Amino acid sequence: MVVDQSDVPLGQAEEHQAQSEPLQMPYEHGCVIVREHANTFRVRHQRFPGRHWETNDLNTARMICDELNCE
Repeated sequence: MVVDQSDVPLGQAEEHQAQSEPLQMPYEHGCVIVREHANTFRVRHQRFPGRHWETNDLNTARMICDELNCE
């Protein structure tokens, strides 16, 4: 969901930011990178439904996806 700054009333920007949905970035072969906060990425893979991996770097998240796809 993309929200323009003009859609949020003044004084409620922090509330809205706390309620916003995390950004999901589909990667290759069932791997999804979810951006939880500014510096937190969570990696999920459909081959491992109950597990996730967290990192603070997008490049590391991509490397995790590449490794999971090699297995």
